[in-house]
Amino acid sequence: MSDTKTATEAEIRADERARCVAELRAYAEPRLNDAVADVSAGKSGGIAVVIQATAMGLAASLLESGELSDAEHGGEVSAR
Repeated sequence: MSDTKTATEAEIRADERARCVAELRAYAEPRLNDAVADVSAGKSGGIAVVIQATAMGLAASLLESGELSDAEHGGEVSAR
């Protein structure tokens, strides 16, 4: 008998979802902080970055909660 456990499809999807959430947050959070500082300093272009980073943060939250899904394919939409 083998001591290794074969990952189920659900476990693989959960692992992939967690990795995508972490990547989205790692990308969005520092950009959001920098953009907010730029907007506060009156620099142009910061608003667009704030909007993009906020949208990515929202996507991470929706993906993590399971609300971001692709019903046609019966699973999560890849965050990439």
